[in-house]
Amino acid sequence: MFKQAGPANPACLNTDRPLSPARQHPFPFHSHRLLRINQIETRFGIITRQSIRRSTFTSVKALLNRIRAYINHFNTNAEPFVWTATADEILAKVRIVQMNIRKLVENNTK
Repeated sequence: MFKQAGPANPACLNTDRPLSPARQHPFPFHSHRLLRINQIETRFGIITRQSIRRSTFTSVKALLNRIRAYINHFNTNAEPFVWTATADEILAKVRIVQMNIRKLVENNTK
């Protein structure tokens, strides 16, 4: 993911070109990359909550060993995600939330 920027791809580092206000950085940044970053952040959050929080490590090696052990355990017991709600049920809840937001906005403009 991060290998695309750098000496192998110097065009993305060209800071001579003007940037739009929405793009104040010289690196190309697309939504699929954001999704990967969100997945990485989520995974680190899970590892932190379930494995390393409230622990004491005497070295970086001990921390890395704990993380690797957690990942190995997770991978051996992994199960696919199963949706428990139908699309219609999810969309119905979205409509309820949208309606409640509209009511809040209307009440706050009076």
